[in-house]
Amino acid sequence: MTSIVQHIISSFPDYSIASKQRPDGFLLEFTRADNSIEFRRVLPKQCASQTDTDAFIHGVRRDLALLNGQVPPRDSLRKLRNIGLPSYM
Repeated sequence: MTSIVQHIISSFPDYSIASKQRPDGFLLEFTRADNSIEFRRVLPKQCASQTDTDAFIHGVRRDLALLNGQVPPRDSLRKLRNIGLPSYM
């Protein structure tokens, strides 16, 4: 699981990412250069395959773009259409 976290950290060179292990996975905190926390995301334990990791990275890129008022990459929107929105019950 730590190799997956390292892969995710290396995918976002513009951010400093702190990871904290939790019972359900890892809490990732994305921070900018001014040490303000941009956002937090939980990497679930079930995210073990390369496909799951890529979907997680695409989701984070999409959310970061939306958070900064940019148009998200087209590829991340295509992934959203394929995997669907999360449902909370």
